[in-house]
Amino acid sequence: MTLPDSPTAAVTLDNGLRVLVAPVPQARSIAVGVVVGAGPGDEPAGKDGLAHLAEHLVFQGTTQRDARQIARVMDLAGGEIGGFVTRDYTCLFAHVVDDHGPYALDLLGDLLLNPTVPERALETERAAVLREIAGHGDDPARRVNDHLKAAAWPNHPLGRPVAGNAAPSPG
Repeated sequence: MTLPDSPTAAVTLDNGLRVLVAPVPQARSIAVGVVVGAGPGDEPAGKDGLAHLAEHLVFQGTTQRDARQIARVMDLAGGEIGGFVTRDYTCLFAHVVDDHGPYALDLLGDLLLNPTVPERALETERAAVLREIAGHGDDPARRVNDHLKAAAWPNHPLGRPVAGNAAPSPG
C-alpha cells in the first residue's frame, strides 16, 4: 500500500477494504483500528449483548494463537490491543511503536479472520460481561443514557443497552 501525500486520506485496497490513513510525522507509533459494520443494532430480540460478547471472545484465540500468545505478541511489541462496541459498529484496535506495525496488522487480521471460541472461554467471558452489566447500575449517566435510548427507540435494537442485559429479553 502506498501512503497518500495528503495529511489524511482514505485508501481503497485491491480487495475493497477502505483504510483511513492519517500520518503524524513527529510520532514514532501507529494506531490501527478496524471497524466492523455490525453491532447491537443488528441483534435480534432476545439476543441482546451478542456483539459485546463476540468482541470479548475474539481475543480468546485464533486458529494460529491462543489468548496467551495474542497477549504476548502485543507485550513484545510494547503495544496495546483492545476493542469496543457501539450501537452501530464494533471496533478492534492496536497501538504500537511504528517498527512493530506489521505485527499489529497481522494480529488484527488473524483475530478478524480466524477466531476460535474455546468452550471454557465462553463461560469466562460471559461472566465478565455480566459483571460489566452489573457495574453499569452504579453509573447514573449510563443508566440515564440507556433509558433515553429505550424511549427513543422502543421495540428496536438501538433502544437496548449495548452491553446487553443480565436477563434474556422477551421475544
